[in-house]
Amino acid sequence: MVKNKFIKNCAVCDKEFEVWRYRLKTVKFCSKKCANIYKIDKPNCSKTKFIKGQRAWNKGIECPWAHHDKQFKKGQVPWNKGIKDVHHSLQTEFKIGQFANELHPFWKGDSAKYHAMHKWIYRHKGNPELCEHCGKTHKEKRIEWANINHLYTRKPDDYISLCVSCHRKYDLEKNNYRKPFSIRRDAIRHTNI
Repeated sequence: MVKNKFIKNCAVCDKEFEVWRYRLKTVKFCSKKCANIYKIDKPNCSKTKFIKGQRAWNKGIECPWAHHDKQFKKGQVPWNKGIKDVHHSLQTEFKIGQFANELHPFWKGDSAKYHAMHKWIYRHKGNPELCEHCGKTHKEKRIEWANINHLYTRKPDDYISLCVSCHRKYDLEKNNYRKPFSIRRDAIRHTNI
């Protein structure tokens, strides 16, 4: 017997089994198999039992939020039928561009991070369609916006559309940009041990 465990007899098969102290009053069976055997021919032990013919508690009570005079009737024309664009109230239409781009209090300008710059360029130039180096389309390969000089300024002309492979080659050749792993590998090769 393990320390802090107690021996108890199963209610079905009378087999001895070990139980933790906190389960002494609750556990009755040695296994789920015995528990299922015990449940056969026992009535439903739930607190609320369904009785055939019993009236539902909400029968005849009307919903307080259901207003029958305001519900949509057959043949009624919706209030927005024929309206093509979204129309706002005059106060809302005035506020729509109030905090756009440079007017926003948290605007960082050219000091924004890499991810923010790429989100900005996608908003202004949209999704790239064609690789400017190899001519492949967005249906053939994934096309990305590549920064020409790696300064990441907010000039849309400073970005070109390249497929993934051309983008990596462009970064390695034109901008002397090397992957961090290749730098580490070269550093390990040239060290004197």
